[in-house]
Amino acid sequence: MKRLFCSILTLLFVCCTTPYFAFAQENSVFITPSDTITLDGCAVPAYIYADAYQDTQFGTQYVYKNSDLFLPESTLQQNGFVITWDKKTRTLHIKPKENFTPKMSTNNKPKVPALQEAFRPVASSIKVYAGDKNIFPVTAYHNGKEMMISLLDLYHYFGTMKIENENNAIHFTKKSTIPAVIAPTGKIIALKDHFPASSFSYNTYYVGENQMSLCGYEVQQENQTSCLYLCLDEYLLKYGNITATIHADNMTLSATKPFTLPPLEMNLLQGPEGIHTVNCRLFNKNHKEIVSNDNYPVFLAMNTNLYIRADKLQEAIQ
Repeated sequence: MKRLFCSILTLLFVCCTTPYFAFAQENSVFITPSDTITLDGCAVPAYIYADAYQDTQFGTQYVYKNSDLFLPESTLQQNGFVITWDKKTRTLHIKPKENFTPKMSTNNKPKVPALQEAFRPVASSIKVYAGDKNIFPVTAYHNGKEMMISLLDLYHYFGTMKIENENNAIHFTKKSTIPAVIAPTGKIIALKDHFPASSFSYNTYYVGENQMSLCGYEVQQENQTSCLYLCLDEYLLKYGNITATIHADNMTLSATKPFTLPPLEMNLLQGPEGIHTVNCRLFNKNHKEIVSNDNYPVFLAMNTNLYIRADKLQEAIQ
């Protein structure tokens, strides 16, 4: 089982949010028996999408078709999620309940049988989305009775994940009832829409005197010049002596010195798993709004982090 769990952990880091698709009939779903998966401290059994074959020496072996962990919608409803069904459009919308209090602890871990075939996916036209709109797709499939929901996709939008290799455990914690990212001040910033881009490159900027580095993405849309976005985190604030204040959906930035981008250390042609516009406006210390006059917004959410345009950052704190 440790080999199984390590395989899952390795794949978790490359998992990406994908639209709904029908899984092939010949593939099966198997259940993990002893590894700990928790939702806000409540231990739950999880399923893995896999294919099985018989090895003459080692017996039944499993090939994992993707890295997602899956839970039935009934399990999510029991553990703090609201699921809304639109019969006319055959669509599920999922979001966490507000002020939900877990009713069981990790000490009351469910007893699950040894790894075994649980069911086979069934082709379905049902689609699943995070939040109240049809713009945050969640990977899901039907097991013949109910929808199986990608746990990783949900927490890509709604919370955080912590992996404990020494204990074979993955812990998920909900942070918001709407798809959101967390600003460095701890403020929740709501996501809005998918942002189309044709290419990305991941940049790392070296800050030698402070023994830290800044991260950013060079984003490019078709037929346009690229635009640099810096990760708006504690390292960027510390490096630039920047103060960020957020009221409602407005962010105000101020600094004691002009911002200068440090030397580029590394550049990789790779893109974020999820990229969205966000519900946030930028102001300088004189309460003047800093706006975008082109197709590149001031803020973007990429993966689970908030990013800010480097030129708009400089404009805000000059």
